[in-house]
Amino acid sequence: MDLSEEARELLLEASRDPAGLILTLTGKGGSAFLKTNRKIFGDGTPGEQARWESGLRQLVGFGLVAPQGVTRQVFGITDEGYQAADMLRRRK
Repeated sequence: MDLSEEARELLLEASRDPAGLILTLTGKGGSAFLKTNRKIFGDGTPGEQARWESGLRQLVGFGLVAPQGVTRQVFGITDEGYQAADMLRRRK
């Protein structure tokens, strides 16, 4: 499984989050941020937003996180996600 740096960072932080969640937050002016484990990803610019959302899409595509509810604003780490995060930590 070949994950981008953004996907790896999101996965590792989500695995440390007490609830195992990644949140999509919308700021003023419509800018979006991702948040997990009290850490915010992105600076609100469209390029950064696209970069981090691409990492999130990778995680969803590999089944490492799954949307919670119908709004797709909350994503929960899956069992496979926790296993992948453990493997990433062992590689360091």
